[in-house]
Amino acid sequence: MGRRIITAVVAFAMALSFTPFAGPASASTSGIVISELRFRGPVGGNDEFVELTNTSAAAVDISGWKLQGCSSSTGAASDRATVAAGVAIPAGGHFLFTNAAAGGYSGTVPGDATYTVGFSDGAGARILAPGAVVVDGVSGTLTAASDCREGTGIAGMPTTNGDNSYERKSGGTQDTDDNATDFAGPKAIRAIGAYVTAHNAKVSAFYVSNVEQYLFENKVWGKWSKNIAALPIDGKSLFIRAYLDQGKRHPLQLQGHRTATLLQRVQDFDERQAKKPYATWWEVATEKPLADG
Repeated sequence: MGRRIITAVVAFAMALSFTPFAGPASASTSGIVISELRFRGPVGGNDEFVELTNTSAAAVDISGWKLQGCSSSTGAASDRATVAAGVAIPAGGHFLFTNAAAGGYSGTVPGDATYTVGFSDGAGARILAPGAVVVDGVSGTLTAASDCREGTGIAGMPTTNGDNSYERKSGGTQDTDDNATDFAGPKAIRAIGAYVTAHNAKVSAFYVSNVEQYLFENKVWGKWSKNIAALPIDGKSLFIRAYLDQGKRHPLQLQGHRTATLLQRVQDFDERQAKKPYATWWEVATEKPLADG
């Protein structure tokens, strides 16, 4: 029997991963931002991509724009790919760079341009417009300084294989010129699952508080439930949830209390979500609770 690990992921960490509290996006000058990127994927270090999104209300011509990578030792930037002539990203549209080297991009969405020199774990990427104008950049904290970094770098970028992408908050549009603030690892829970699996263990307890209710409001419930389904669990794995009375009492809420602490089986959650997806936070909080606190 595999060892068990108590995995407590606090509500704050969930908020970073799914950004239910994210504020209004601050659009870049051109409207083009690096919306998602991955420097290491399930296949390995070359399983990479960099996605651009046009957050503006009009098409933007990106002919001749360059994708650059930043050195893992000096932080200096160098070219990876150049966009062909006559290419524009429509309003709300995307453009995808993918690594075409051996062991490269494994995603199912086809790329729009390729490169063969990848990015080091924790290094960085940036986009240049003609005239060496920096449009946007993202980096980790591998180097003290980086040509790709905006504000504070993203700490703790993974060095082991997995679905390790980082996505800009507010649906890929938030741009405050601070990488640590603007990006979250939506695959963070999957990374936890991969780590636990690699250590021949199971998730024992997962503290989620009441943050799940905001995932319905921000229409990311589907992503969340799929990430949970990827966790290594067994029949003893539990959610620890907190229900806050906001005008509707929970059946297990004690008289005089405004909250109820709930234990619910992760396995029950996965099975129900697969058969008939939850429609509301109330359904989640009231289905098969084991105890209250």
